[in-house]
Amino acid sequence: MNWGINMKNILYIQCSPKTAGSHSGQFAQEFVKGLSKALPAKNVVLRDLSNAPIPHVSSQHTLASEKQESMRNAAEQEALQLSETLIAELEATNVLVIATPMHNYT
Repeated sequence: MNWGINMKNILYIQCSPKTAGSHSGQFAQEFVKGLSKALPAKNVVLRDLSNAPIPHVSSQHTLASEKQESMRNAAEQEALQLSETLIAELEATNVLVIATPMHNYT
């Protein structure tokens, strides 16, 4: 079935600290699988924030981001590399799926 959607890229962000047994993760995996069948994507990117956490923004990152690209040294370029990769992934995404836990401590 094609709903007239030109879908090339799915970005699937898994936020649960539980690597196994996460209800949100299981639901999202089934959702992405079903979506991929209904609207075949060329690329599914998984960002698992539990197994590969994204570091906090450092002062070096902040200073480098304030400079023009041509004025950055190698260390500054490296400080921005992950950020640039994440931005490019998001910009290329047609569908964004975020699996995040909901905790109820009451």
